[in-house]
Amino acid sequence: NPNLTARLTYAQVIKRVHLRNMVRLNDKMAAASELVPNALYQLFVEDRRQNGHFYQPDHWAQPHYPHGAGRKPLLGIRAKDAITFCRWLNETEDEHWFYRLPTPNEAKALQQNGIQSRTPDQSSGYWVATSQTTRLLLAHDDHNHWQAETNFADLLTYDLNQLEGF
Repeated sequence: NPNLTARLTYAQVIKRVHLRNMVRLNDKMAAASELVPNALYQLFVEDRRQNGHFYQPDHWAQPHYPHGAGRKPLLGIRAKDAITFCRWLNETEDEHWFYRLPTPNEAKALQQNGIQSRTPDQSSGYWVATSQTTRLLLAHDDHNHWQAETNFADLLTYDLNQLEGF
Protein backbone atom coordinates (compact mmCIF):
# COMPACT_ATOMS: atom_id res chain seq x y z
CA ASN A 1 0.00 0.00 0.00
CA PRO A 2 1.78 3.18 -1.17
CA ASN A 3 -0.26 5.32 1.23
CA LEU A 4 0.84 3.18 4.20
CA THR A 5 4.46 3.24 3.00
CA ALA A 6 4.39 7.05 2.81
CA ARG A 7 2.80 7.27 6.28
CA LEU A 8 5.42 4.99 7.81
CA THR A 9 8.28 6.88 6.14
CA TYR A 10 6.84 10.13 7.51
CA ALA A 11 6.45 8.49 10.91
CA GLN A 12 10.13 7.44 10.94
CA VAL A 13 11.13 11.07 10.37
CA ILE A 14 8.78 12.25 13.15
CA LYS A 15 10.23 9.58 15.45
CA ARG A 16 13.82 10.72 14.83
CA VAL A 17 12.92 14.37 15.42
CA HIS A 18 10.90 13.57 18.54
CA LEU A 19 13.64 11.46 20.11
CA ARG A 20 16.38 13.94 19.17
CA ASN A 21 14.53 16.72 20.93
CA MET A 22 14.79 15.10 24.35
CA VAL A 23 15.60 17.67 27.03
CA ARG A 24 18.29 16.65 29.50
CA LEU A 25 17.04 17.14 33.05
CA ASN A 26 20.18 15.92 34.82
CA ASP A 27 23.09 13.52 34.24
CA LYS A 28 20.81 10.48 34.27
CA MET A 29 17.47 11.72 32.99
CA ALA A 30 15.93 13.38 29.95
CA ALA A 31 12.34 14.03 28.93
CA ALA A 32 10.49 14.48 25.67
CA SER A 33 9.96 18.14 24.91
CA GLU A 34 6.46 17.48 23.61
CA LEU A 35 3.74 14.85 23.85
CA VAL A 36 4.06 11.70 21.73
CA PRO A 37 2.76 12.45 18.22
CA ASN A 38 0.27 10.18 16.45
CA ALA A 39 2.78 9.34 13.71
CA LEU A 40 5.28 7.94 16.22
CA TYR A 41 2.59 5.81 17.84
CA GLN A 42 1.58 4.59 14.35
CA LEU A 43 4.97 2.88 13.99
CA PHE A 44 4.26 0.95 17.18
CA VAL A 45 0.73 0.05 16.02
CA GLU A 46 2.00 -1.28 12.68
CA ASP A 47 4.87 -3.24 14.22
CA ARG A 48 2.62 -4.92 16.77
CA ARG A 49 -0.17 -5.56 14.24
CA GLN A 50 2.29 -7.65 12.19
CA ASN A 51 2.68 -9.84 15.30
CA GLY A 52 -1.08 -10.16 15.82
CA HIS A 53 -1.41 -7.54 18.59
CA PHE A 54 -3.69 -4.56 18.25
CA TYR A 55 -3.00 -1.24 19.99
CA GLN A 56 -4.94 1.12 17.74
CA PRO A 57 -6.77 3.72 19.87
CA ASP A 58 -10.51 3.05 19.94
CA HIS A 59 -11.35 6.46 18.49
CA TRP A 60 -9.28 5.97 15.31
CA ALA A 61 -11.88 5.09 12.65
CA GLN A 62 -9.17 3.54 10.47
CA PRO A 63 -6.15 1.41 11.41
CA HIS A 64 -4.14 4.64 11.32
CA TYR A 65 -4.34 8.13 12.79
CA PRO A 66 -6.75 10.58 11.15
CA HIS A 67 -5.58 12.41 8.03
CA GLY A 68 -3.53 15.49 8.89
CA ALA A 69 -3.04 14.47 12.54
CA GLY A 70 0.46 12.95 12.33
CA ARG A 71 2.16 15.66 14.39
CA LYS A 72 -0.74 16.16 16.80
CA PRO A 73 -0.43 14.68 20.30
CA LEU A 74 -1.58 11.13 20.75
CA LEU A 75 -4.70 10.99 22.92
CA GLY A 76 -7.07 8.31 24.10
CA ILE A 77 -4.88 5.28 24.69
CA ARG A 78 -5.10 2.86 27.56
CA ALA A 79 -2.54 2.88 30.37
CA LYS A 80 -1.34 -0.62 29.50
CA ASP A 81 -0.87 0.48 25.87
CA ALA A 82 1.23 3.47 27.01
CA ILE A 83 3.42 1.12 29.05
CA THR A 84 3.71 -1.34 26.14
CA PHE A 85 4.62 1.56 23.84
CA CYS A 86 7.49 2.51 26.16
CA ARG A 87 8.69 -1.11 26.18
CA TRP A 88 8.53 -1.15 22.37
CA LEU A 89 10.67 1.99 22.21
CA ASN A 90 13.22 0.29 24.46
CA GLU A 91 13.22 -2.79 22.20
CA THR A 92 13.51 -0.91 18.92
CA GLU A 93 15.81 1.96 19.76
CA ASP A 94 19.56 1.56 19.94
CA GLU A 95 19.96 4.85 21.78
CA HIS A 96 21.32 4.92 25.29
CA TRP A 97 17.94 5.79 26.79
CA PHE A 98 15.48 3.82 28.85
CA TYR A 99 11.93 4.91 28.03
CA ARG A 100 9.18 4.88 30.68
CA LEU A 101 6.19 6.83 31.86
CA PRO A 102 7.01 9.74 34.17
CA THR A 103 6.15 9.69 37.84
CA PRO A 104 3.43 12.13 38.95
CA ASN A 105 6.05 14.50 40.39
CA GLU A 106 8.16 14.37 37.22
CA ALA A 107 5.11 15.11 35.05
CA LYS A 108 4.13 18.05 37.24
CA ALA A 109 7.68 19.45 37.16
CA LEU A 110 7.88 19.11 33.37
CA GLN A 111 4.59 20.90 32.93
CA GLN A 112 5.35 23.66 35.45
CA ASN A 113 8.77 24.32 33.90
CA GLY A 114 7.32 24.51 30.39
CA ILE A 115 9.32 21.54 29.12
CA GLN A 116 6.29 19.66 27.81
CA SER A 117 3.53 21.38 25.93
CA ARG A 118 0.15 21.78 27.54
CA THR A 119 -2.49 19.16 27.03
CA PRO A 120 -4.88 20.00 24.18
CA ASP A 121 -7.86 20.56 26.50
CA GLN A 122 -8.83 20.39 30.15
CA SER A 123 -10.22 16.87 29.85
CA SER A 124 -6.85 15.52 28.66
CA GLY A 125 -4.10 14.27 30.88
CA TYR A 126 -0.92 12.24 31.16
CA TRP A 127 -0.39 8.64 32.10
CA VAL A 128 2.05 8.51 34.98
CA ALA A 129 3.44 5.54 36.84
CA THR A 130 3.91 5.00 40.54
CA SER A 131 5.43 1.94 42.17
CA GLN A 132 1.94 0.47 42.67
CA THR A 133 -0.18 1.61 39.75
CA THR A 134 -0.56 3.63 36.57
CA ARG A 135 -2.66 6.74 37.00
CA LEU A 136 -4.09 9.51 34.86
CA LEU A 137 -2.95 12.97 35.88
CA LEU A 138 -5.48 15.56 34.72
CA ALA A 139 -4.53 19.10 33.79
CA HIS A 140 -6.65 22.23 34.15
CA ASP A 141 -6.27 24.05 30.84
CA ASP A 142 -7.07 27.64 31.88
CA HIS A 143 -4.20 28.11 34.34
CA ASN A 144 -1.95 25.23 33.29
CA HIS A 145 -2.05 23.79 36.82
CA TRP A 146 -2.40 20.17 37.73
CA GLN A 147 -5.90 19.63 38.99
CA ALA A 148 -5.99 16.09 40.29
CA GLU A 149 -4.27 12.77 40.40
CA THR A 150 -7.03 10.29 39.75
CA ASN A 151 -7.12 6.52 39.55
CA PHE A 152 -8.44 5.65 36.09
CA ALA A 153 -10.96 3.18 37.53
CA ASP A 154 -12.46 6.08 39.50
CA LEU A 155 -12.80 8.10 36.28
CA LEU A 156 -14.60 5.22 34.54
CA THR A 157 -16.95 4.79 37.49
CA TYR A 158 -17.69 8.53 37.43
CA ASP A 159 -18.36 8.44 33.65
CA LEU A 160 -20.63 5.39 33.97
CA ASN A 161 -22.58 7.09 36.77
CA GLN A 162 -23.07 10.13 34.53
CA LEU A 163 -24.48 7.91 31.77
CA GLU A 164 -27.09 6.29 34.02
CA GLY A 165 -29.42 9.22 33.48
CA PHE A 166 -29.53 8.75 29.68
